[in-house]
Amino acid sequence: MKINHHKSRQFKVKNTGSGDLNVTIGTLVAPFSVTGGGTFDIPAGGIQTVTVTFQPTAKGKVSQTLTVTSDDPNNPSVSIDVTGMGKK
Repeated sequence: MKINHHKSRQFKVKNTGSGDLNVTIGTLVAPFSVTGGGTFDIPAGGIQTVTVTFQPTAKGKVSQTLTVTSDDPNNPSVSIDVTGMGKK
């Protein structure tokens, strides 16, 4: 990605259970940002869309891990690796 330009990718958190799902989306630091995150409840059958944006300010590879936690007894925590490459 060119320096000072941005690119976004989305992922969805879906509740396939029968009750509300309490979810917390972790944070990322610059040059990444998260929109649609924080802590929220997803009703049964519902979906929450989360957007991760990469906007490099320098040349080079940057990697971070975004953690999604919930009160789901089978999958209480999921780690998502995010990587971007700043180019001139």
